[in-house]
Amino acid sequence: MSLSVGRGELISLVGPSGCGKSTLLRMIAGLMAPTGGSLSVQAGSVNDSRTAFVFQDSNLLPWRTVFDNIRLPLELRGVPFDQQQVAVEESLKLIGLKPTDATKRPRMLSGGMRMRVSLARALVTQPKLLLLDEPFAALDDLLRQLLNEELLRIWTEQHWTGLFVTHNVAEAVFLSQRVLVMSKSPGTFIADIAVPFAHPREPELRSTLEFAKLTGEVSRCLREVAR
Repeated sequence: MSLSVGRGELISLVGPSGCGKSTLLRMIAGLMAPTGGSLSVQAGSVNDSRTAFVFQDSNLLPWRTVFDNIRLPLELRGVPFDQQQVAVEESLKLIGLKPTDATKRPRMLSGGMRMRVSLARALVTQPKLLLLDEPFAALDDLLRQLLNEELLRIWTEQHWTGLFVTHNVAEAVFLSQRVLVMSKSPGTFIADIAVPFAHPREPELRSTLEFAKLTGEVSRCLREVAR
């Protein structure tokens, strides 16, 4: 496969299960090595410290509070505690959690709140590149839509580069500037579909004819792959 992503782009990857979407993100993050070819991220390092990863599961440490979970990446980098505290407070505010939530442990949080904390933990590092592997897959549809809108608001404010893996076509179209459709394993890109809708994108966009047409186009590509 061949993929080029511009600085500040937000791109979604869709395709059949097992086609390699998550594997691609893991290679970009430096968690796996490609078996061939070349991979260049930002300044040429796949281990750039300004890359953050949000997984499908929140992966919060159950014995740590929300505050301590969010500050973990900064703690591991040796950032002074006072700077950690300021960064966590800003990150909590950014993802819509109250200061009183900082003392709670993961078992006290709903699924949506746990994903917000996972997102805050990634954003606290002020990433240049954010990789998201189906982070909202386990949530109900209404909460999923709300978090899509929150994510898009944060991207509009911070304008990091983002790659978002999802099985939800409407989610891919609503979030992205481009939707890449992958074939069955071994995965290749069979379509690169531009999303023309301007920003900011309001929730009402989902009910427009243009949105339905583009969602249908992506769905048709996926059906062709499944044959």
